[in-house]
Amino acid sequence: MEPMTYEQAAGYLEVIRDMIKHENELVNQRLSWMFTLQGLLFGSVSFLWAANVLPTMVLGLVGLLSCVSIGYALARGLGAIKDLLAIAQDYKKSVPSNISLPPTIGSRRKAVEWLIPARLLPWVLGLAWIAILAFRISNARP
Repeated sequence: MEPMTYEQAAGYLEVIRDMIKHENELVNQRLSWMFTLQGLLFGSVSFLWAANVLPTMVLGLVGLLSCVSIGYALARGLGAIKDLLAIAQDYKKSVPSNISLPPTIGSRRKAVEWLIPARLLPWVLGLAWIAILAFRISNARP
């Protein structure tokens, strides 16, 4: 990458910040969708628990598959943010060393990746569905 002026690099970084903001908003929306759907499904399962095992199994599978699907979308969004941060770092390196640019995002500490809600919660909810399905199958009346 050729050396850039401060103005050029700052302009590119502003666009990258906007893209990161957009991706972050999508991650937040996906988390909201996941929580809403999972809450409705858990409530439905508790309502239908004493009924025939089939409705509980269907709802449990929908819950598990939605965790997989939304978890995949969340992972893609977090990956896009990571890629954008790497691009921003490349732009910052192209500016002469005597010029400093503001940080791309506010967080300066490395996160424990698996503790980020968008990474952890699809797994936790998916495992909860597996436990519910296993329990329901093992306690099914003949």
